[in-house]
Amino acid sequence: MPDIPTSSTEDPKVAGWKTFLNLVRPRIDSYAHAAAWLLVVITLFRFWYATQIELVGDEAYYWLWSKNLDIGYYSKGPGIAWTIALGRSLWGDTEFGIRFCAVLLSAGTGLLTFLLARRLFQERVAFWVLVTLLGIPLYAVGSILMTIDPLSVFFWTASALLFWRAKDSPNNGPWAATGLLIGLGMLCKYTNVAELICFALFCGLFPELRSHFRRRFWIMTGVALLCLAPVLIWNARHDWITFQHLWQRGELNRPWRFSPSECFQFLASQFLVLGPFLAAGLVAAVVWTFRRGLVTAHRKELAFLLCLTLPLILFYTFLSFNDAAEANWTAPSWISGIILLVAVAQPWMDRSAAARRTGQAVLAVSLLVTVLFHAASLSRTGFGPLDSLFDRARGSADLARQVAALQQQHGATFLIANKYPTASLISFYHPSHPMVYLPNDPKRRNQFSYWPDYTDGYAMETALFVTDSREFPEGLSRSFSAVELIKNLDVLHSGQSIRNFRIYLLKEYGLPAHP
Repeated sequence: MPDIPTSSTEDPKVAGWKTFLNLVRPRIDSYAHAAAWLLVVITLFRFWYATQIELVGDEAYYWLWSKNLDIGYYSKGPGIAWTIALGRSLWGDTEFGIRFCAVLLSAGTGLLTFLLARRLFQERVAFWVLVTLLGIPLYAVGSILMTIDPLSVFFWTASALLFWRAKDSPNNGPWAATGLLIGLGMLCKYTNVAELICFALFCGLFPELRSHFRRRFWIMTGVALLCLAPVLIWNARHDWITFQHLWQRGELNRPWRFSPSECFQFLASQFLVLGPFLAAGLVAAVVWTFRRGLVTAHRKELAFLLCLTLPLILFYTFLSFNDAAEANWTAPSWISGIILLVAVAQPWMDRSAAARRTGQAVLAVSLLVTVLFHAASLSRTGFGPLDSLFDRARGSADLARQVAALQQQHGATFLIANKYPTASLISFYHPSHPMVYLPNDPKRRNQFSYWPDYTDGYAMETALFVTDSREFPEGLSRSFSAVELIKNLDVLHSGQSIRNFRIYLLKEYGLPAHP
């Protein structure tokens, strides 16, 4: 505990300030204190950073979900919508309100990661795991985005921490609680079901844990699957559309093909997301663990991390021979992978000065890249690939402002966009947050298919159509009496044109087109 001044001759006001400062001053006399302050500082920074970049399309799309709360949605469970609804209830329809919970979840994931690494190894390893995670650029930058990944990673890490305790417990409670955390994660991202397979693999590796398969493992599995009841009920009412979507999303609805280039594309994306040096270090740590780590005193801890890391990566690597998986689909594996990397590297760095210098250099470069990514997200750099990466979070406010002005100028009463991210972003940044529709399509392609569209209530009225494509939907032109291209609109960021849209005026909905 900090020393509290007690001198009776000191000015009471000065003594009071010293007491206050002693209470709040950073106490970095242990790795736990350093980790706590690191989390506090990073979280405060992220609260500020979350207000500096515009929403991406998925965030705005999920924001619309939170305005139409349900027990299930086209492609996901209800977790993301309920979470955003909580942030909106506190801070309104603002970027901060939408991302508020994302920042808290990232802080929570950091804390859970520290606790997991400390429980498996020691505080020193846990602290450096936290620092190393900051060296993953997209993890650090993406930690403020209110998508399904912060929720998925949070519940994945919480489940792993609780399972590590449950495996040594004779009681059913910790197993049921672990199942609940997995189930909550599945309500946010279905990938979290893979954690049941990870835990099954781990229990199967050690004879003393196989007895859990008699009852406790199935209690955990049952509770997790029970959490999916809302999703199943919603899908039963909507032609099991989520299962159709997932089947198509994995390109499993077409003949299987063997494409090494698709697989290479996926593996390259993993190296880019983790950073080439950390990714190479993780590969080396996995190889060392298989060759030597599983006969050391920490074999159970290392095996646990392997079971948490490899199944998801290997599964999506296999699927990528058919069609490349998205880079973020393996996001939950990154946490356990980094713990494994630091735990394996730490003894080497303690024994060898060359290894220590190499590790410090890799970490320094990774952290520097993270800083550069943050800077690039705030302002264009002139480096094409990097600017293209962040342009998806730029210009939406300017687009909505220009569309709103054209809408008022031409007396259009409703808006249509060609893509759901564009429609969602215009709806969010438009001054009056109107519903922006998609062209009427009998095929169900996203959540917009389940909401009312312009076919009800807009007869004889005029609309604006916003598109970034040169192709005009044929069905849309037949629904209006006249179609006129009124503007090629440049979306600006810092005075530079970053995207181009075509704005059409659609007159008299419901009348056949003039010959």
